[in-house]
Amino acid sequence: MTTKIRIIPETLANKIAAGEVVQRPASVVKELLENSIDAGADEITVEVTRAGKGLMKVTDNGVGMTKDNALLSIERFATSKLKNEEDLFNIKTLGFRGEALPSIASVSRLSIVTKTADEIEGTLVYIEGGKLKKVQAAGAPTGTSIEVRNLFYNTPARLKFMKSNTSELFHITNAVVKVAASLHNLHIKLISDGRVIVDFTKTADLHNRICDIFESDVYRHLIKVDEKSGGARIYGYVTSPVYTTGSTKKFFTYINGRYVYDKVVNSAIISAYKSLIEDRKYPAVVLFIDIPHDQVDVNVHPSKKDVRFNNQGMVFGLIQSAIKNTLSSANVIDAAPARLQESESLYNNPPTTDRGDSIKQSMLQYLDRSLASQPASAPYTGKDFSRAPFPRNDIPSQDSSARVAPEYTAEDYYKRAKEGAALETHKDMYGDYIKILGQVGASFILCSKGDSLLMIDQHAAHERILFDRLTQEYQEKNVSPQPLLLPIVFELSKTDALLLENYLTEFKELGFVIEPFGKNSYAVKEVPEVLLGYDYKEVIHDIISELMFLNKSNDITDRVSGLLKLLACKGAIKANKKLTNEEIIRLLRDMSQTAFPTNCPHGRPVVIELTQKDIRKMFKRSNG
Repeated sequence: MTTKIRIIPETLANKIAAGEVVQRPASVVKELLENSIDAGADEITVEVTRAGKGLMKVTDNGVGMTKDNALLSIERFATSKLKNEEDLFNIKTLGFRGEALPSIASVSRLSIVTKTADEIEGTLVYIEGGKLKKVQAAGAPTGTSIEVRNLFYNTPARLKFMKSNTSELFHITNAVVKVAASLHNLHIKLISDGRVIVDFTKTADLHNRICDIFESDVYRHLIKVDEKSGGARIYGYVTSPVYTTGSTKKFFTYINGRYVYDKVVNSAIISAYKSLIEDRKYPAVVLFIDIPHDQVDVNVHPSKKDVRFNNQGMVFGLIQSAIKNTLSSANVIDAAPARLQESESLYNNPPTTDRGDSIKQSMLQYLDRSLASQPASAPYTGKDFSRAPFPRNDIPSQDSSARVAPEYTAEDYYKRAKEGAALETHKDMYGDYIKILGQVGASFILCSKGDSLLMIDQHAAHERILFDRLTQEYQEKNVSPQPLLLPIVFELSKTDALLLENYLTEFKELGFVIEPFGKNSYAVKEVPEVLLGYDYKEVIHDIISELMFLNKSNDITDRVSGLLKLLACKGAIKANKKLTNEEIIRLLRDMSQTAFPTNCPHGRPVVIELTQKDIRKMFKRSNG
């Protein structure tokens, strides 16, 4: 009888392990850097060609290895970090699994040159596709130098999933920066195709290191955190609520010196800033969480990117409390309970006066929640297509006499429903009448259309209008950038500058003329019309926060489309913006001219239509 179960060859087993450990060039750099740090190095140089696709070389001045240890290092599960099972639950080093080098060697051409301080000569070990090819004596300084060439050369299926050089170099740079942020007494340098990308020299303290890494907007607003509780310590720096960015990519968080991107940690940071900064805005943090090693499991994933806490609630509370106490001591939190933000609408925080009013508020909350679950339907309200951008929240309307669509309380809606009243009536292209009832939360437009209730997301609607217009102008090469009277100069972090540098051509094609202006600084000279009157510096920072996601595509069309979506999003009217009746009518008319009026460019619904049948169902009434 033929057996169906067999032991796979070692070379195949290594390639399977490589799929877990080595996901891209940056994964290789990260693993090699961790080994260098565990070896006691305080001088590390990373050299890459073609964003790591050609060569990755990491050289350190650590303790080095003897010939026997160098040969053992390329065997699976060979490690100097663990001695017994108990050590697995008390890990104090960055590396420990003994998988990195053999996994990397199985999908590349790898060479190791290493020497210890008490040896006269070093050792060269060369492995190709997981097979040992050469071992010989070699002249070398104390330390280790590892070269990884032709990554994935023998796994073409993996090779084709590599992204653009810009994308891969960004991730490599990010890996180097994360290591640099955690060790201020380390000199670490990254060289790409002969060009120095980052060079972080040793510095006196963490604050100086942060100043080296981030732009001045960040380090001008740094606040020191240092709090101990129950055997744990939370320390580092966070920014005051004055500084915000559009993503969490400036969350540099470390558990016992190991960089992690953890949901519990991130949620605790965001929670600490709740009511201090607006939604979908984030601070910058470089935060170290030191807890007893037996209280955290770092052996969750082969790439060591995830951790698991014994007590998640305790870790969450420690981080949240440390940041809140720090912000409070810095006088950025009132001693009194947090006040409601202006962006919080009446129906999110209803002033309940009696049971009837509470019920009516709950009705509005139910309608608001239905935005996420009901199918979308488009209103067709006219033919005129306006090109003019909407005014900013902080810029008064030119027509001071324009009537503002009023904000209604639950009682107002109750009375108007009884009266059958409407603020404005407009006839659509099919002859149906749309009555504009007003706005809810200065974010959603309510209209009645026959027996239906229409709820329109004003930001999503305007975003679709601008995206279609920008796309048409780009395709017809009819972009008209608007020159600024004075250039706007802004500074970026090293990784953000690297991202922007590779997008300058695409930005120019979209009407954004941005030029280098000294080290990591740029000057904005022209902007797209849709962004006139905005804070260009803030807009660019927000766009850069999302550029790394665009880098996932090698297709120039996808990259440009992604930028168009970002520009449309930044230029569109925001939630919490009161509109005049004229602005609402113009918005509805412009929507009728778009190619896909039901959804914004990101796929979110623009309009929710509740028919009388839907409404009766909500009240559990029969449809008879």
